[in-house]
Amino acid sequence: MDFNKLSKVISHALRHQPSLYDLELSKDGWVEISLLIKSIQKVDSSFSTLSVSDVKKMISTSKKKRHELKGNKIRATYGHSIQDKIIIKPFKPPKYLYHATKQKSLPSIFEKGLLPMKRQYVHLSENKSDSMTVGLRRTNEPILLKVKSEEAFIDGVDFYPVENGIWLCDKITVKYLEIISS
Repeated sequence: MDFNKLSKVISHALRHQPSLYDLELSKDGWVEISLLIKSIQKVDSSFSTLSVSDVKKMISTSKKKRHELKGNKIRATYGHSIQDKIIIKPFKPPKYLYHATKQKSLPSIFEKGLLPMKRQYVHLSENKSDSMTVGLRRTNEPILLKVKSEEAFIDGVDFYPVENGIWLCDKITVKYLEIISS
């Protein structure tokens, strides 16, 4: 079983196009694993032998923890671009969170703030190195921003922890942003 390919297909089904897979997600993003498997098998015949144990093994061996299980259900933990917003319970964040971006995005960020763009939420990291790793996917020289998350939270901004030190939020205004490397 190609777990990397499986992870990408499941992410596509749960994050971006559940309708293509004839899936209806709950308000908080959950769907029955058995329904997901049947849907994937209809769309991609290379997964004709896909089983619940394959899905569980893919999740347990993945470093990125893009999916989570609860009972007989599965959901993507973050990265959704579907129209209906996945509901997550907010929590108090660490004092600072981090976001790496392209140099050319800075003027827009410092005019409008950090926005989710084509996603449901802004993605932030608890540590600088993880943030830079994400930033390096988009540019060779990412700019690291420090987000004054605790201050933003006190001022009413909701933050949602997911997995592996990743936090989500709706928007971060310029007031809470600081460039720490360029």
